[in-house]
Amino acid sequence: MDETKFSVELDTLLDEGLLGVILELEELLSSRDGILKHGPRYWNTLSDREHMSKLKGHLEAYCDGQDEDEDSGMPILLHVIARAVMIRALEKHPHPL
Repeated sequence: MDETKFSVELDTLLDEGLLGVILELEELLSSRDGILKHGPRYWNTLSDREHMSKLKGHLEAYCDGQDEDEDSGMPILLHVIARAVMIRALEKHPHPL
């Protein structure tokens, strides 16, 4: 892939709001409420199947018209994205449960 083309495409994505979503995701993953509720490394104690179940629950809630997560007050789609990221992290770095 041509590096120049990639840089232009990435800049375009970031200009169109992708960076804002990434920053929101960072805020969700580092939220004080979430850490107090679940613990700092809670995500790493669940299996990919458990994360997928939670992802599906958030996605179903979104499809049913819920835009905001009741606990965090953040967009529910961020929770879907966060669970997908957690599943991918576990794929890259599996841990024994």
